Amino acid sequence: MCDYKRMICECFKNKVKDNYVNVLKKRFNKYKFICIFGCGNIGQGTLNDLVEEGIKVDFFCDNDIKKVGEIYNNVKCISLDELIEKKDETIVIIATRYFKDIYNQLSKLGFSNLDRIFTNKFAIDNYMKNNLEDTKNKIFKLIDILEDDESRRIVYRIIEEWNTYIYKYGQLDNIHSEDQYFCKNIINLSENEVFVDGGAYIGDTIEQFLLNCNYRFNKIISFELNKNNYEILNKNINNLNLRIKKKIVALNKGLSNKKMNIFYNDKEEGSRISDYGVIEGETTTIDSELKNEMVTFVKMDIEGSELEALYGAKNIIQKCKPKLAICLYHKPQDLWEIPFYIKEILPDYKIFIRHHTDLLNETVCYAILD
Repeated sequence: MCDYKRMICECFKNKVKDNYVNVLKKRFNKYKFICIFGCGNIGQGTLNDLVEEGIKVDFFCDNDIKKVGEIYNNVKCISLDELIEKKDETIVIIATRYFKDIYNQLSKLGFSNLDRIFTNKFAIDNYMKNNLEDTKNKIFKLIDILEDDESRRIVYRIIEEWNTYIYKYGQLDNIHSEDQYFCKNIINLSENEVFVDGGAYIGDTIEQFLLNCNYRFNKIISFELNKNNYEILNKNINNLNLRIKKKIVALNKGLSNKKMNIFYNDKEEGSRISDYGVIEGETTTIDSELKNEMVTFVKMDIEGSELEALYGAKNIIQKCKPKLAICLYHKPQDLWEIPFYIKEILPDYKIFIRHHTDLLNETVCYAILD
């Protein structure tokens, strides 16, 4: 077995030398213009994070010609032809889920100043600024409770990436695996699953669940806070055949540790509860909603509320002992706090970690019993 603790120690030595924002500013200062390629949610989120850190973005660019000339958060989208004219004096930040396609496209057009930034590193830096030693100790404890070497390797690579400030193409490919939430060597589905989908979005995970269980299951209970997503979710459920859709329940509620009225910010792919939110919503708990269900599998991807939702699912977890697939990338401390709490609820759980993108998101904690 690799000495992951020693390797992680080496990673943390670099943390005291600089921070991500300073490294980006030094890199960007070499160029006359800063461009974000991609005007969607990821691009606009990247713009907001950069502006918050005092970094001015000069323009957007997008392959969708309908967006050319539009203004997004006070920044204009220019055409690809205009960007090509400025390519030698512009750093281009690719901010789209189609990173590799855009990278290859722009590379063929002669662009060499291509970058990708992980804005969640801003939060990671801010968190570790005052918690470096504690973070290191928690990571060591996490390494000790993980079930397999692949989980330990993934944690090491994530920590290494936390402390790496220059993006290299494909740098996370070696820990990226498919089958998110349904890893074949970890999650075994029966024909009697009662599946809880926390953060159902528009039904993408339900679709994958149905494929993985060959449409043989007992029940699906889905929770989606965002009203717009919830409407699309219901439409997608209603498009299923009657035998399937009558076994699916969709609730327009978020998951937390208590029932309450909240406000959230409306983002298509992830609505986060916030004191500064503008849309009213409702949260509930798994324990209160599902006390009469024999839950067999719980998935959560709920924008940083996973730990609170686990607090609100303690009784169900202890009673039903379901398989768990819980996202742990929305907050730096989720990486260890979520596995620790799962083991606290049920010490017999075996803990695995898998990573499902080439970004610093979609890291999932899997917990199963023999």
